[in-house]
Amino acid sequence: MNRNYSGVFELFAVASRFIGEAIAVAFTQKRAKLVFAARSANGLAQVEQVLHSTGTDVLSVPIIIESRRV
Repeated sequence: MNRNYSGVFELFAVASRFIGEAIAVAFTQKRAKLVFAARSANGLAQVEQVLHSTGTDVLSVPIIIESRRV
């Protein structure tokens, strides 16, 4: 990932755990601004706090992802 993402907004789902969190952190190191979402409001708050401490502009959104069969 050699590109500079300064001024670019990225949207991540399931960003409060494991690979989603790692991807979010990687993009912040490239100066991307983030909107990230997951089911766990507590997990989102923890990741958001870490990302804010790096000076990154972030917005976390708790969501519920469902699969409905018609």
